[in-house]
Amino acid sequence: MKSKIIGGIGVIFITILIVSTATAIPYINSQSVNKILTSVDEIREQMIIKCLSKFLKTGISNETMLIAAIIFLTIAWICYSIGIIVELSSGILKPWYVKLFWLGLLFELTGATLMFILGKGEVYPIHMIVGAIALALIISHNILASIIIKTGNIILLKCFPKFSLAVYLIWLIAFITGMIIGMKQDHRGYTDILGV
Repeated sequence: MKSKIIGGIGVIFITILIVSTATAIPYINSQSVNKILTSVDEIREQMIIKCLSKFLKTGISNETMLIAAIIFLTIAWICYSIGIIVELSSGILKPWYVKLFWLGLLFELTGATLMFILGKGEVYPIHMIVGAIALALIISHNILASIIIKTGNIILLKCFPKFSLAVYLIWLIAFITGMIIGMKQDHRGYTDILGV
């Protein structure tokens, strides 16, 4: 009974998150977007100055940070992909899949933080919205997966792979839009930076 309630609460939470975001999008005008972007830029500057000042003072080049960010995000994609593939093929959620999802989130947050630092205040509203939704879904997914593993409810364990696939596909949209924006933004392209 408790696991059904927990699963129901999780589904309701995610549904509310998606509906509220989709409902808010038409009401966003250019002034509110500019205010958000200004606030994000101020927060980013404070974060860099306070939290990452030692890291940035080490003399690490932008190219090195970009390569590290690409590697971290690619590892996150690999972790999520392997987790989803084995979860779907087995038809049931298992503890090591959840560990793989959490590992993917760690790499994703690390890579996204580096990309955020490299962004130099340039925020793309579409990627920001899709990325925020995807990140919220991944975090919710991982928390729910952890709870379901702990409860051990066989019905939820067998139903969860479908939910995982939906979350993964939404995350892929954010991943791909980030790649496209990154390639368009850099006039030299990744080939010059990576020496390919």
